[in-house]
Amino acid sequence: MAIGKHIKEHKILGIATEKWVETYVDELFDSWDWQESVIDIVNALPANPSDGDRYIVSSGTYDEYIAEFDTTISGWDYAQPDEGFACWVEDENRVYVYNDQHPAGEWSYMGNFMNHNLLMNLAVGDVHTQYTYHSGRAGGQDIYGGTGAGESLNLYATTGAGGQIYNWDDTTVSGNLEVTGNLGVDGHVEIEQTLEVDGNADFDGDVEIGGDLNFNEGGPITTDTNGSLSIIPDGYGNTAVHLEDELQAMLVGNSTPVGTFTNCTVGAASAIIQHADIDTGTAVGDCVQVCSGTGVTTGFYRLITVGANQVTVDRNVSGAGGADIICKVYRDVIAFHATDGTNGNWIRGFSHQDKPLQIGGDELAATGHSLGGEDVLFGGKTEFNDAAYFDGAIDFDSSLTIKTTEIDDTDSPYSLLTTDYLLFVDTTNGAVTIDLPSAQVLDGRKIEIKDSGGNFSVNNCIITPQAELIDGNANLVINADYAAVELVSDGSNWFTL
Repeated sequence: MAIGKHIKEHKILGIATEKWVETYVDELFDSWDWQESVIDIVNALPANPSDGDRYIVSSGTYDEYIAEFDTTISGWDYAQPDEGFACWVEDENRVYVYNDQHPAGEWSYMGNFMNHNLLMNLAVGDVHTQYTYHSGRAGGQDIYGGTGAGESLNLYATTGAGGQIYNWDDTTVSGNLEVTGNLGVDGHVEIEQTLEVDGNADFDGDVEIGGDLNFNEGGPITTDTNGSLSIIPDGYGNTAVHLEDELQAMLVGNSTPVGTFTNCTVGAASAIIQHADIDTGTAVGDCVQVCSGTGVTTGFYRLITVGANQVTVDRNVSGAGGADIICKVYRDVIAFHATDGTNGNWIRGFSHQDKPLQIGGDELAATGHSLGGEDVLFGGKTEFNDAAYFDGAIDFDSSLTIKTTEIDDTDSPYSLLTTDYLLFVDTTNGAVTIDLPSAQVLDGRKIEIKDSGGNFSVNNCIITPQAELIDGNANLVINADYAAVELVSDGSNWFTL
């Protein structure tokens, strides 16, 4: 099957009427070093070839070589390709050319290796194997990539800062997008499937991604203060990630805002945001994102009250009084805040029903204590392996179980542990001394000692601090049967209650 016949057939099919075939590809055809056609490109040569069978080898010692079977030697002849070698691959019905430059040392099929002048100077309606270009349509300009075999559209940038593909504005990619180099986005971009970037990504606008987000080089994602990045892994909107203000905060939950409000103002109180429509569809407990505005503090705020044409949030927004504030309102999301440099990190729940953030449990539970959106509900058992501090009241709806420790004379002297609270002491067979280490002298630390054997009058229980005192004394001797003593520390000494 002669290679020249296939070239002629391509022109008869009408491809020659395209400008790119007539002016660009014909010149390439003339400069190539044409070889006899090959049957296929294979990793391993067939075991029972016929005389004259030819293949391109794609692995092993003769990787990229042309192999031809010769019955006179009962073996294969190998020819190393030179720059510009071209041949027809019969099983694939297309031309392959050996190119040292793109990519280095590989056979590339026609259309895969040509840059078509970086997709510039294309005529409206150009249709090729790799892309279709439209211009001047009401919906904007489209480039459709990929082939019938399902390959993606790959963009290779050689101009711009750092080889960047940039200056996209309001673009939709219907399939996968793979970028070799850096990716910069100036406007709204929606990618319905997978985005894969080998370098850095810089987004100045909103980005919606319907599939996986892959950064092969571990490059950063950056957005400006007015932009956002939303990732929706499935088609149901069940999970979303929204990154705000250069990743200092992140929302997980519903990706679509209840509303986006521009030209907002700050009311007489700095925690009031005013807009003609901001009271429509919003509710107490929602998340208000202050995106930008003169003199405002951008970030996530909790909606406290909804009034006519205004909402009140949980803290001051500040602002210089100008009508340039941009806000978005989200419902049923969880916010993750990076450290503010002073108080550490922060996790908050924003519920459209003004319900608490639940941690744990097999299902969402109703609160029995009128907890609101700023509160936390533990849906299952909670274990603290170290100290727990409560600055407010503690309300137990069920029994309280405390840790108990049993000791006797065989444990004496017993050194109090940080995990000890109630000590049952049995002195039936001998007195018991309990040492209180200085490390246990913490403000509010409380312990209880109980005579469990009823023998403290015969064999005393002696409580001995280190350098501290108990009610002003160096130790405390308990000598009443079945006595119980509570000790509490003020951080310096111990006292009985």
